[in-house]
Amino acid sequence: MYNQQTKETIVDNILLKASIAMGMGANALQVLRQIVVEELVRVNLEEITTLPAVTKKSVDEANKYVLGLYGIKKAPKLSNGTNERYLTAVKNLLTVIQNKKLVEMDSLDIEQYLRWYRTRNPEKENQNSTMNNERRYLCAFFSWMRKAKLITENPVEEVDPEQVIRKPIDFLTREEMEILRGGCRTLRDRALIEYLRSTGVRVGEVIITKYQDIDWTTGDILVYAPKTKTYRTVFLDSIAKVHVKEYLDSRTDKNPSLFVRYRGFHGTLKDSGIRSALKCIASRAGMNRRVYPHLFRHTFGTWLCESGASGDLVADMMGHKDFATSRTYYVARNTGQMRHAHNQLGMAMV
Repeated sequence: MYNQQTKETIVDNILLKASIAMGMGANALQVLRQIVVEELVRVNLEEITTLPAVTKKSVDEANKYVLGLYGIKKAPKLSNGTNERYLTAVKNLLTVIQNKKLVEMDSLDIEQYLRWYRTRNPEKENQNSTMNNERRYLCAFFSWMRKAKLITENPVEEVDPEQVIRKPIDFLTREEMEILRGGCRTLRDRALIEYLRSTGVRVGEVIITKYQDIDWTTGDILVYAPKTKTYRTVFLDSIAKVHVKEYLDSRTDKNPSLFVRYRGFHGTLKDSGIRSALKCIASRAGMNRRVYPHLFRHTFGTWLCESGASGDLVADMMGHKDFATSRTYYVARNTGQMRHAHNQLGMAMV
């Protein structure tokens, strides 16, 4: 056991020092790891007990070591957004629970941090769902530490998540979709809402999609999901094809992105720009409700199920591992179908 763990520690230390000293990227570090592992396979290590004990690392040094190791071993496997959320949670934890090493954190430290996190904004407490998200980020980080053999147990797992009353899933009715179309003033406005409606993509997937990715014969688009690091095919229906193509044909810029800003150098329309555009469209349409990118994803999943698509098909088209995720978070219950079933039950009992 000592031999194996020591070899892993040596490999980690070499990679971390190479990353810091030479600025090696993920690919170069992976090659270096393979080289070092191949060499260490032939070596047996023994613990040296005759030399004086090595001075223990300070708290700051120990925590920097863990974060540095995370940066070269785990971070490259995550999307930028996920990685940022994990690191923000851990750095906040270290700010609240001071002078303590990450490898020594226990469940009481986690509880104390989460109590602070709930009331960090004196004017408004964080909701239970927000608290559970923060707990999940920490749990994922400490799970990585456990798998990396930095700790033996994950202290976050001993802290129960908060009870959450799940609200009904928000989605657009077909009537609301028609009203929203009335708020479109530009070709981009209409193309944007039809694209989101027809594909059900995440906003991050819109940003990185290029217009060359569209097969105009079939309406197929191969999109990459940074969240899951997977590809899937989504589709433009006949209405969406017309409006997206009309918008793209009207552009004179050289930006290959699917949607671009109007001003300046016509840079890619980012998350905030898409949200702002949808908010303006809804305002012009006189809608008294929030309209945001993920609303179209909820709508897409709900309409798919209403059309009779199977659970597996819905999960595939939304980029989920299984239908449980789609059903829990994205597919609203069809009140009309439930009412019809209840009426049928009543007639059968007469």
